[in-house]
Amino acid sequence: MRALAVCALTAAILAALPAYDGENGIVSGVSLEKGGVCDVRASNIDWAYWTSVNPDVIGWIEVPGTSIDGPIVQAPVEDPEYYLKHDVYRKPSASGCFYLDASCPEGLNSPQRIILGHNMADGSMFAPVRGYLDASFAADHRTIVVSEPNGAHVFEVVAARIIDGSEPAKRTAFASEAALRAWLSEQVGKAAMVLDAQATEEADGVTTLVTCMPGGAQRVLAFAVERAAAL
Repeated sequence: MRALAVCALTAAILAALPAYDGENGIVSGVSLEKGGVCDVRASNIDWAYWTSVNPDVIGWIEVPGTSIDGPIVQAPVEDPEYYLKHDVYRKPSASGCFYLDASCPEGLNSPQRIILGHNMADGSMFAPVRGYLDASFAADHRTIVVSEPNGAHVFEVVAARIIDGSEPAKRTAFASEAALRAWLSEQVGKAAMVLDAQATEEADGVTTLVTCMPGGAQRVLAFAVERAAAL
């Protein structure tokens, strides 16, 4: 990843600020630029608690203006679908939890971070991801914030497509940035919704949100890119 912009506030100021103001694109009172990283957002998450609850917790995902707001766990290689059937507390659950695909070799630093979640009928979990097939919804909810203990990275949704569940669309390793951009450009070319086709020319990583369509035979993929922040 390229160098990212870093923002910080004093503890006294932090106490008086809201945790997140999604309508104004503010994380703890700090406006995040695209491709930015902010230590303040991550500092509002009790990482010690969550990792004590489950050592598989590696991050937190929030999509302002939607119900998506919760911890991300790393799926185990020996049981890649474990978190489809278990919650963040490792209890059996039909809702599962938000999880990073087991095939992502570098966790949340992988070239493609594939984050999955169920499309629940009550609108919870990753149900809002289906909305990215609509350009109006996508434009209003294009910001994705992925937090880690060292900062909160901001991504922008650029496109969404539908695939058959059997389609081999998973790819988490690339020989170069050029290879990643070529792959992403191919995905955008097949997309049902495109907000910014040119973003593929600058992408140095992609975060892909995945959920199922009703019936379970198809999947929705929403592609979001992180760009180097302007200096």
